[in-house]
Amino acid sequence: MKPTLVSSLSSSALLFGLVPAAAAALHSTVIETKYGPVQGYPAFNSTPTVNLTHWKDITVWKGIPFAATTGGQNRWKAPQPASPWNTTLDARSFGNVCPSAVSGNDYTIDENCLNLNIWSAAKSRHSKLPVVM
Repeated sequence: MKPTLVSSLSSSALLFGLVPAAAAALHSTVIETKYGPVQGYPAFNSTPTVNLTHWKDITVWKGIPFAATTGGQNRWKAPQPASPWNTTLDARSFGNVCPSAVSGNDYTIDENCLNLNIWSAAKSRHSKLPVVM
């Protein structure tokens, strides 16, 4: 049976759809912190906004709390330690943005805004590679 254009395109789409998913499974995106486990994601599933040579090797964790909320009883005080969590924290979305004069629809403004966004190419905790925060 001779392959048609439609069957060839369908096969290609299936192949290209599975390759990124298989490659993503090769990356360990769950890291252990002193507060609990954190789930990130491989950056190559995202569209890079700059020309990065090794974009596919970068893992991203977003919205990781590094301190407690600055609202309520913590308002006007020095930052307090973050509370530990028992389940894996989903760190695949940006955290809240602190209140400021600038606002927008692309993010949530909240006093619970002391969080980190981390990009790293490290494959282990012993890697001596840069981390962008």
